[in-house]
Amino acid sequence: ERADEIAGYINRVPSVSQVPGAGFLEPMSKTLTFNQISWQTPQLPGLIRGLDLRIGFGERVALLSLQPTPAFALASMIPRFIDPDLGQVLIDGRDIRQSTLESLRAEAIFVGGQDPVFNASVLENITCGQTDITRQQAHEAAKLVHADHFIRTLPKSYETLLGEHGAALDPGQSFRLSLARAIVREPALLVIEEPTVPLDAETKAMLDDAYQRIASDRTLIFLPSRLSTVKKCTRIVLIHEGKVAVDGVHEQLVRSNELYRHWEYIRFNPYRDEAE
Repeated sequence: ERADEIAGYINRVPSVSQVPGAGFLEPMSKTLTFNQISWQTPQLPGLIRGLDLRIGFGERVALLSLQPTPAFALASMIPRFIDPDLGQVLIDGRDIRQSTLESLRAEAIFVGGQDPVFNASVLENITCGQTDITRQQAHEAAKLVHADHFIRTLPKSYETLLGEHGAALDPGQSFRLSLARAIVREPALLVIEEPTVPLDAETKAMLDDAYQRIASDRTLIFLPSRLSTVKKCTRIVLIHEGKVAVDGVHEQLVRSNELYRHWEYIRFNPYRDEAE
């Protein structure tokens, strides 16, 4: 039975594949476009339906939905973790399905809120074994996202072993390590899913500063778990009933948009449960 399971896994047909003749993708310099995107699952029919969205280079966008799945699914289409059932995702006017997966995922990196650490040293967790990334570059990336300080408090600094049999990191430290892993590759487009676990005040302040530091000369798309992150974005996009229903900034939307106020209420109002 186990052998059959292994064989089934090995022989599976991946939902995302590289097309013959795919070319190298240049770093995003103008726009990320979602053109008439539709996507669903058997359990969630019509989750995204004919969605259109255009994001300019250098924007800092909070991507939201009342339930997390639509926003997460749309963000997952950028590095092609999934493909839309219909429609196109374009970077600078080029369908990303016509690009090699390697070049796409080098320029459009997804940082997960619960990304695990590898059973390797801190340095290897940042470089992932890429010999073209120098120790100095890894150190600079760690400094940029406020990871260098806690790394140097570990028993062997950057040579400390992490993972199952190594040193343990708290969620905030693991997340900053993931940010360093992404930033050292200098992507033009970065998708950041924030941790859903509570973070202490010091970690929150360091993340706010880290986002400010890494925003220069790149596009940031957030799947946020903190209202402070949403407020500091230059643009807020809320998906509802499969389409973009809200597009603006926090100060404007919180005064004028009922759907956005509802999203804020169900996510952040401390008296919601009591009222219900």
